[in-house]
Amino acid sequence: MLIEELDITYHVGTTYDLNILQAYKIFGMPCTFFITPDGKVFRKWTGFITKDKLTEIIEELIQVS
Repeated sequence: MLIEELDITYHVGTTYDLNILQAYKIFGMPCTFFITPDGKVFRKWTGFITKDKLTEIIEELIQVS
């Protein structure tokens, strides 16, 4: 499995349920969701994300939380 090959240790998931893919507008993989502490989607990122961009979005998320 690619997740194991890349030594990814954080939680990941996948679905083939078209209703979920449509509801969350997932048009490509990977797709990363940034969720606020109250469970709202803060931001969605489709495709590869760099460490710098990930840090930037997390810092924004911390400021609004």
